[in-house]
Amino acid sequence: MSQTSSSRVAFVVPRYGLEVVGGAERLARELAERSTIPVTVLTSRAQDYQTWKNVYPEGPCVVNGVDVIRFTAQERDVARFDRRSERIRFGVDASEQERWMQEQGPYAPALYEHLRAHGATYRAVAFFTYLYATSYFGLPLVEQRSVLLPLAHHEWMLGLSMWDPWFARPRAFVFMTEEERALLRRRFSQELDGTICGVGVDALVGDAASFRETFDIQRDFALYVGRIDESKGCGELLDFYDAYRDQTAAPVDLVMAGPKHMQLSNRAGVHYVGVLDEQAKWDALAAASLFVMPSSYESLSIAVLEAWAAARPALVSATSEVLVAQSRRSNGGLWYRDALSFRIAIETMRGETGRTLGLQGRRYVERECSWKKSISLFESALEAVAAQAVS
Repeated sequence: MSQTSSSRVAFVVPRYGLEVVGGAERLARELAERSTIPVTVLTSRAQDYQTWKNVYPEGPCVVNGVDVIRFTAQERDVARFDRRSERIRFGVDASEQERWMQEQGPYAPALYEHLRAHGATYRAVAFFTYLYATSYFGLPLVEQRSVLLPLAHHEWMLGLSMWDPWFARPRAFVFMTEEERALLRRRFSQELDGTICGVGVDALVGDAASFRETFDIQRDFALYVGRIDESKGCGELLDFYDAYRDQTAAPVDLVMAGPKHMQLSNRAGVHYVGVLDEQAKWDALAAASLFVMPSSYESLSIAVLEAWAAARPALVSATSEVLVAQSRRSNGGLWYRDALSFRIAIETMRGETGRTLGLQGRRYVERECSWKKSISLFESALEAVAAQAVS
């Protein structure tokens, strides 16, 4: 496997692998596997975004037909990082912010050396998500041929002053939604522009009976698929679900699937089914009555799009501008702000209204979410930067 080639583009992403669950990482893998341009992925050896523990072997490998080079990263002292994060929220100088970013990680010196030595041999270098050290320290090294997919949303880190000069560096931006672009224009400059490429959805035929038999779940249920974490709104979801269950005569159950980063305890009606493979995920969607996405921090929710592809209505957090906008455009979902609106929305979705919302969501995905379209837009942005870099 050749590590560099003038015909290739590079993708720089914090983690990469079939076992890695994360929006940016999944997007990078989907684009890499579908790209018509040869791709080399530059990434860390980590699976876990909290510790950056080096798990995968160092060096080149192939993942689902994609060339990947993994670099050793500094592992994170989680307690120290949390303390530094608390301090930095209240305003510190740029040098302290950069020390925080180094601990935010994954900080991989050999990856940056690779970009210094070989960056000019790639046609373009795409950086996935602004928020990690791989992008912050790596992008300036190949500024002339850089493409940034910010995957930005409302979060306190976006307000740090270190981003002001940094966001002027990328040669091109690729956004997931209109709302993401509008957010960054408000934060940095109305002149900030770029391609809105979105994503595609490859739906599988789900087997509801297989899922119910495998996990012994016979009641109607709402489904959540994703990282089970307080930062994803799962704590609030469980609290609202408990209140809904206490006040409803025949409540739906709640099924949660994904890597678990918080305690679920023994809550009535809640089923944890672990990390599902692709077919099992679509089986779960076929069996579910509705899909719930509690996260406030999304630049785009592929999981919601997949729920719509399965004709399932989506219940999303009203604190996410992106998710509410997705639901409005598709007419495929409702949103909640508190325990009361959560309960009303679930009850509304249990009947014909839910079926109608789900079918409207499916039509939206069929109309708007094509990988062919997304890949074409993304690769056009890469080629435009490549042409500028050699002119």
